[in-house]
Amino acid sequence: MVMEEIKDKSIREAVEAMPKLPYEKNLIKTLPRALSLLSKNKYSVTDGNRCHSELSNLIKLLLINNYDDSKFVTESKDERERIKNFLLIAHKKKIHKMIEEYHDAISKILKYNIFWIRDIETWEWKSRNTYKQFKSLVSHLFCKYDVPEFMFQSWESKSSYGQEHIEWFLHLADGKSARDISRFPFLMTRKMAFEFINTPFPGYSIEDSVRRCQVIGLGGDDRLANAVLMSRLRNQFKNNDFWTSVIQFFVGVPMLNLDEVGTIIDYINEKKFVSKHFVKNGIRIYAPENPNLTIKGKNITNLIQETHNWHKELKKHSKADMSAHWKGTGIESFIHEEGNKEKNSHKIYEIAELLTAKDLHREGKTMHHCVFSYMSSCIKGTCAIFSLQLFGQSLVTIEVRDNQAVQIRGPYNKPPEQKERTIIYNWASKNNIEITKYAIRN
Repeated sequence: MVMEEIKDKSIREAVEAMPKLPYEKNLIKTLPRALSLLSKNKYSVTDGNRCHSELSNLIKLLLINNYDDSKFVTESKDERERIKNFLLIAHKKKIHKMIEEYHDAISKILKYNIFWIRDIETWEWKSRNTYKQFKSLVSHLFCKYDVPEFMFQSWESKSSYGQEHIEWFLHLADGKSARDISRFPFLMTRKMAFEFINTPFPGYSIEDSVRRCQVIGLGGDDRLANAVLMSRLRNQFKNNDFWTSVIQFFVGVPMLNLDEVGTIIDYINEKKFVSKHFVKNGIRIYAPENPNLTIKGKNITNLIQETHNWHKELKKHSKADMSAHWKGTGIESFIHEEGNKEKNSHKIYEIAELLTAKDLHREGKTMHHCVFSYMSSCIKGTCAIFSLQLFGQSLVTIEVRDNQAVQIRGPYNKPPEQKERTIIYNWASKNNIEITKYAIRN
């Protein structure tokens, strides 16, 4: 036992005596120093975590796993040499600004080094624009064939589909058909594949492009696609066969009021898929109210009326259901002040996250929409609801998913006023929230 303690002590002393990896944020100085130290010593992931995030992300694949001090994060020696060489050449090419801005994406590029088809030594960049540099680098390393520009978002994505989308990117970069993409949520027709490849950019995320190509491939147009993207179906493909029939139903309705699309989808989802307690034939049941609901044979006028009746029921929701609350995103309230107190023109606007069932219910009742039906999604953390208020009075409701604002709605689902839009854009910019192309429909 004494010998083991002496051994552990000597190891600790040796580790403490090692020079620390650089902490400063300046990559021009820290990157070559870090690579020099890594060539002489074996540092662990914990050591790497003490660096700034930019440097830590770049070198983490060259570090030792904490749980097994005999193994590197990247076990292949050839791969480690390839990664080191990339970082050395990147330093020589003086692309530090681009690396700092895209350090998460560069980390993924390094992770996928076995798919590189060219060496970084032969890459030449012509633009000072960091995005163009990044896109050029990715194309040089991975692309035998051109890849649609919107797909480059896969390297920057922080969504749960990020790795899957990189695999889609590599599939297209190899010149393979979009229709053969692995793990696509549904079987693509030729028309869907065409629309997917030609997704407009900027404006649509990769998740958006999937649902958009489906709607248009089924005969819809961009207006209907955007209306569906503003609903809970944006990136949710569970029960896809059923929801495909709903989209086909919308396609077949002439002069469809697109303001009703999201609400109808919420209503159908609530009745068919959301379990709740109710009494049937004297027996207490916990199940969806109408699991056999089908869109087949539905009349749009009757369906809209059913949806409006459901709205009225939501407003009468019992107080017993008002106890729910959730943690939320942690985004702090945003305050915007303007005007002059002395001249009675002073105004205080606030954007705050709604974190209780009572808040959601009040918001829906005040704004005359169905935001209360999003309670289960808020509890699960799949979406967040924010409210823009003037002196506590709700003006606009904002739905955020995956750090993107996907719905921005005033009373009765109307688009917000210009003043309100300006405040929301400032709030979104401060919190790194992207406002999607379809979030505000005029």
